[in-house]
Amino acid sequence: MANHPRLITRAAPVSRIVVTGGPCSGKTTLVARIGKRIEATGIRPYPVSEAATLMIAAGARTRATQGDAMLLFQRNVVRVQLALEDAIFEIAATNTPAAIVHDRGVFDAAGFLEPTQWKILLNDAELNDRLTLSRYHLVVHMESVACGVPELYSNANNPSRLETVTEARAVEKRIVAAWSAHPNVVLIRSRPDFEEKIEEASEQIVYFAKEQLLAPRL
Repeated sequence: MANHPRLITRAAPVSRIVVTGGPCSGKTTLVARIGKRIEATGIRPYPVSEAATLMIAAGARTRATQGDAMLLFQRNVVRVQLALEDAIFEIAATNTPAAIVHDRGVFDAAGFLEPTQWKILLNDAELNDRLTLSRYHLVVHMESVACGVPELYSNANNPSRLETVTEARAVEKRIVAAWSAHPNVVLIRSRPDFEEKIEEASEQIVYFAKEQLLAPRL
């Protein structure tokens, strides 16, 4: 394969990977499927559900797509995200080699907020950009179909997806910007063939985890 992500760490007991992307990008499907692919390599997988989805399922949802209500929601999504990441990492570190694959990470909240709101959230949570980005070894960005093949964009399969195509493109743009400072970002472009997209992303994740956790070091 060409264009593999470059490694930024030496062999680590746990590989921490985040799958991000705009609405209707396939990231949740990818995270749901990737466990078997990782497990086949001898690495223990930890596919982690999206924090916002857990909150919405519990009734903590907002119909707003912007404003103070969204800031409140995303502030608490980040709190849950950080706690979930730390809890899974502590458990995974006792079962090495292990690969944690998160459906979204802390910086995804920026995609659903205005820039000034994102700064408020970071300040309130006392988060440092560099240190927060370093929580993840690899970022896999699944491009929203709203950008590549807008005719396939739909809210039908996800009741919590409220954005129009235009709004989804704006979310995508903000998420790209939020993660741009991370040194290991792999972009998986949208295309009409969804399974091909999932396969490309899966190969990138498995390759990275194997190289980071299993490759012999001189």
